[in-house]
Amino acid sequence: MRHSGRPQFESAVGVSALAALVALIAGFMLACHHPVAPAALPLAFVLWSVLVAWKPGLWLFALTAALPLSNFSPWTGWIAFEEFDLLLWGVVAGGYARLGLARWTAGAAPPGARTDLVCLGLAGVLGAFGIAALVRGILVASSGASGLFESYADPLNSWRVFKPLLHAALIWPLLRWEISRDAESATRCLASGMLVGLTLVTLAVVWERLAYTGLWDFSARYRTTALFWEMHVGGAAIDVYLVLATPFVAWALWTTRSPLLWALAAVLALLTGYACLTTFSRGVYGAVAGSLLLLALLLRGRRLPRIRWRVVGGFALAVALTMEVAAVLGLGSFMRERMAASDHDMDGRLKHWENGLALLQSPSDWTLGIGLGRLPARTRR
Repeated sequence: MRHSGRPQFESAVGVSALAALVALIAGFMLACHHPVAPAALPLAFVLWSVLVAWKPGLWLFALTAALPLSNFSPWTGWIAFEEFDLLLWGVVAGGYARLGLARWTAGAAPPGARTDLVCLGLAGVLGAFGIAALVRGILVASSGASGLFESYADPLNSWRVFKPLLHAALIWPLLRWEISRDAESATRCLASGMLVGLTLVTLAVVWERLAYTGLWDFSARYRTTALFWEMHVGGAAIDVYLVLATPFVAWALWTTRSPLLWALAAVLALLTGYACLTTFSRGVYGAVAGSLLLLALLLRGRRLPRIRWRVVGGFALAVALTMEVAAVLGLGSFMRERMAASDHDMDGRLKHWENGLALLQSPSDWTLGIGLGRLPARTRR
């Protein structure tokens, strides 16, 4: 039986099918041009897309778990593209195919499909500005040969900077659908993936410091980067990741009732604290504290039974974390030097911002900006 509102839902089904098809083609073509595995990756990409369509919710775990280690640019030479793109395009292809099928069989939008108009309007404004910046960045880029191995100063760098906004826009409807379908399962998959990814990052931090400074040398002027290779030109990739991921460890400690799983979460908490502290980033320290405070406010209404082993374990973990903080900040001199240089650092940042404003040289620059991803090319002049 056809519902009276069927045409608009058929339109939504068509949009989902189109998004899935475009993502499948784009991902397949990118996999075919992979510098290291052009024969195996196309098949792997198609199988991954089918798996996403077959097992809804799986991508929430896989995408978050693989995020810290799915960029092999040091081996492939790619900068504008990476292996994480293939994972995400597979999610888009399989997820929208599944979403379109769900809409078609239900004859209506899935639960939770309504969107707040204010949020939708703000997202539209952000998207419009992002697309305008991308177009300007490509138009003002220097002409010349273009390929998959472009550098930070080439036109494709605009695409590299624009990708996160596009990825977030594509994933958002799929995430909302998963939450509306089964909020508890979606939360569990997402949190489990984040915990696995954070485990990989913290183990990489330990490996890195063993190789370069030693675990207990907190005076060497060395800041950990783990698997975030893009930090070879600076940036705060590991900082942002740790700030976003640390609350998931606290969530695991709060919700886990198995002694063994709680002990594993406690070990991860110690590793995470070590990773955060050895970034020697004042921003990380403040942002992690803020994110944990926000989590505490969100969980303030939830009461767990007072189990003896949890009380003892929680006290022991608090003591261990305190000792960890004291060791990094008290036994080493690097962080004290950074704190003492705060005033000088602020002067440097102000000078940096002044140099950035000096790059705006024409009325069009002041109106539209210099273009997304064009900063490296401008500063090389």
